[in-house]
Amino acid sequence: MFNQRASVAYYEFMIATGEVQLTWASRFADDPNFDWGKMMNGYNYIDAMNGTGAFAGGVQTKLTLASRYGMPSLFQVARNIRLAIRFTF
Repeated sequence: MFNQRASVAYYEFMIATGEVQLTWASRFADDPNFDWGKMMNGYNYIDAMNGTGAFAGGVQTKLTLASRYGMPSLFQVARNIRLAIRFTF
């Protein structure tokens, strides 16, 4: 009754690597091939996971979701009670 272990945090990373590849085709020599526009202006993360929309056409392949995604990862600590008895003579 009093020793519940409720979850207080959930696993929040959709993919095991924790990163999305925001790449594009090379435009010039030593091009980093990273699309900073998508990264800094926001992007649809569902399209990024599925490789559709702005991520279609070889920009991003379909990613495998982490099996732990959305599962509890941190729980309440157990409750403890300490009782003491003292005798004085």
